[in-house]
Amino acid sequence: MSDLPREMEEEVLSKLPVTSLGEVRSTCKKWNSITKGHSFLKRHMGESAEGASKKKQKQRKGIEIKVVMLLEKRVSLMSVNLLYPSIEPIGNINADGVDISKIIHCDG
Repeated sequence: MSDLPREMEEEVLSKLPVTSLGEVRSTCKKWNSITKGHSFLKRHMGESAEGASKKKQKQRKGIEIKVVMLLEKRVSLMSVNLLYPSIEPIGNINADGVDISKIIHCDG
């Protein structure tokens, strides 16, 4: 994700639950910096408050994880339920102007 604009990385990371932030921060220095920034915290707080009731309802339905998927050259955040197998789109991530030529991992 090192070639993605910072704003897009913030958007992706802001969709993660608060309990995952420790793991995200240890992934790489850039994500550590992003998740400690004021704009990220403000965005994450908004996402958390907005989705709190929806999240509780979904958690009652089964074991759920969030994944970022590349589908037809679009970056999407998906909810995957492991107990009652299903995949539901949470939303598309604005990737206008971003050309995805290869996918790599972030080396911490």
